[in-house]
Amino acid sequence: PRVVINEVLSDPLGPEPQGEWIELVNVGTAPAFLEGWVLEDGGGPTPLPAVELPVGAFGLIVARDYSASAGDDVVPLPTAVPLVVERVGHRGLTNGGEPLRLVDATGRVVSAVPALAARKAGVSIARRDPWSRDEVDGFGPHAAPGASPGGPNTVD
Repeated sequence: PRVVINEVLSDPLGPEPQGEWIELVNVGTAPAFLEGWVLEDGGGPTPLPAVELPVGAFGLIVARDYSASAGDDVVPLPTAVPLVVERVGHRGLTNGGEPLRLVDATGRVVSAVPALAARKAGVSIARRDPWSRDEVDGFGPHAAPGASPGGPNTVD
């Protein structure tokens, strides 16, 4: 497996932090078993559920109280694998940007997103390509309609 943080919506049009999410994608050649994996933000680790992310699949990390219909944000594709956690980030995601790290069960950082501020409500920070480096120039604001939860990115 090769799982990367692909997209981050830290400033939804709907309620915060309930409308926030982080998208993962498995671009590897084997399924990824996420048991023991964590998402780290400035507040510490958030354990991911023991879910299998198939090859080519998009996983959506959402809080227990997430509601896709709570605002005017782009609704996730039905094929997105839900990765339900107690909360996304320590106290939600910071709109001003914070570094995020995806850590596997062995403690290895497998993907990261630098501290990038949300530019506009409802517009995610998106990886330009699943193989882009974990650096500022590997990400950008998502093109219209502002996000693509559960699908490939289009970056402005």
